[in-house]
Amino acid sequence: MMKDYLFEEIYLIGIVDIENDTAEFVASDMFMYFEFGKQFLEIEAIDSFGRLRITIVERLRTDFGFENVPSGKVKVGQIVFMNPMANHTVESVVFYNLEVIDEGIISDVLLIKLTNGEDLFVDPQYLGITIGGLQQKHLWEEQYRERVLTRVGEMPFETYIKIQ
Repeated sequence: MMKDYLFEEIYLIGIVDIENDTAEFVASDMFMYFEFGKQFLEIEAIDSFGRLRITIVERLRTDFGFENVPSGKVKVGQIVFMNPMANHTVESVVFYNLEVIDEGIISDVLLIKLTNGEDLFVDPQYLGITIGGLQQKHLWEEQYRERVLTRVGEMPFETYIKIQ
């Protein structure tokens, strides 16, 4: 999927709250979607926002279980990508503590390197999924060393997959 298609867009999903004739989009902090061709990588924060479940889906999730509350989506690629007009081709992907499951894969965090030099680091923090560049990765590594390393004794195992 990443080899055959451009990384076209990043989506957030959520609900639309309408109050006093004003609509507000309230993004879910549990999901993020990456679009490749006609498919999406669904990235879901699991284990109390400690890990990511990554699956390939045909469409964005829209059912949040609220009656009479419309759902919505928003494209955020133009504010996440350093150059939104570039062709975003994935060069490599790094998974941390990769676990393969029937429904997809699980990883502590995810690093996607693009052929144009951009890096996207996806981190399921306790306040929701965050996405950033190498600075986000360095922040995660710092926090891991301070809060987790003493309990587990080692940094997470990195699984590197070259795409292009």
